[in-house]
Amino acid sequence: MNATATTPAPTGRRSRTGGPVPSCHVPPTPNEQRVNSKAITIAVAADICSVLAFVLAGRRSHDEMTAVAGIASTAWPFLAGLLVGWGVRRAWHRPLSVLRTGLPVAAITVAVGMILRVISGQGTAVAFILVACVVLGVLLTGWRALGCTVASRRRQPLRLEETT
Repeated sequence: MNATATTPAPTGRRSRTGGPVPSCHVPPTPNEQRVNSKAITIAVAADICSVLAFVLAGRRSHDEMTAVAGIASTAWPFLAGLLVGWGVRRAWHRPLSVLRTGLPVAAITVAVGMILRVISGQGTAVAFILVACVVLGVLLTGWRALGCTVASRRRQPLRLEETT
């Protein structure tokens, strides 16, 4: 089943246009065996890009953009946290879900990333933890929410209304 397909909600909910609710807003049904591998690939790439955007923005704000090794040392704890988050949430089952995948993966990414930063002797100031929570939370859920919005709008019928 592809990730942008619609499935009727188990509760019989319908969209504003009367059609089925987009699958990214519906809990999975027992019939959903496999998710489109393209959706998984896109989700992995978007999540990695989100973490790297967070790292690059942070390093840029501290004028530390020159060293590739510095970028890697800042990124690896959060990329490892992202990997753990994907594994814990089994994100490949619902890669585009904001609530079932995006939020938990963001929380796990930050938590594991901070733990690994402590273990590796990197800083974990309270302000940095708060910024990481907000920025990674917005990035890792935001692209999913945007994707679901675009997908649901694509499925709405085109309305041609007369103007007087």
